[in-house]
Amino acid sequence: ISDKIASGQGTIGKLINDDKAYNEVLSTLDSIQGGVETLSGTIGSFNKFKIDLDMQGYYLPDAEGSQTSFRLDIDPQDNKHLYRAGLVSSPFGKRREKTETVTVTGPDGIPVTTTTTKITQERTYAATGLFGFKAPGDVRLWAGIIESTGGAQIEYPLPLLDRKLWLSFEAFDFNRPQDLQPHLRLLGRYQFHPNLYLVGGYDDFLEDDSAFLGGGIRWTDENIKSLLGLVGGAIR
Repeated sequence: ISDKIASGQGTIGKLINDDKAYNEVLSTLDSIQGGVETLSGTIGSFNKFKIDLDMQGYYLPDAEGSQTSFRLDIDPQDNKHLYRAGLVSSPFGKRREKTETVTVTGPDGIPVTTTTTKITQERTYAATGLFGFKAPGDVRLWAGIIESTGGAQIEYPLPLLDRKLWLSFEAFDFNRPQDLQPHLRLLGRYQFHPNLYLVGGYDDFLEDDSAFLGGGIRWTDENIKSLLGLVGGAIR
């Protein structure tokens, strides 16, 4: 066996006698170690983030339908930045405006032109993506996309009931058809349980003026982050 290794036969013999193969193995090991260190650092950084998952729904009597949403909030815990992404199913849905112009010539030979504008509304899913900023007093300012249109939002915890009552005001969909006013929403949330809350308020009060009442579930993914932390520790 030692003669074969010394003569460069077999995998071990080639590795010992071929400098190129030896250097390639060292380079591969260095790459693996670098990848492990990068993955371990990524898991450690992710573990610093505070992530909340939220699912809520409420009924809009005037719209004769319910609105449901799923939301993901990410807080890097730097006391400044916030990130939010979500998906909403709304009874207001997507508005489509279609204009038809018809010209008819009467018995007298005079053409008569009629223009008809039709607006249809269908239930659909809309996306939300917001960048947030923590202001003094735990006020949270948001801007970006609300239900697939540009908008802004402000959230504020009232100094009541151990700060379990939050107020939220949203303004979005500024370019609505038929010169409709922007979509405004005033919402109150009472967190009566660490994972459960009640919501109520007024939706689109400049136009439809629909009161609503509902609830939601909110939780953090501590179990997932703990699992990732164990994986990161094992890799180290």
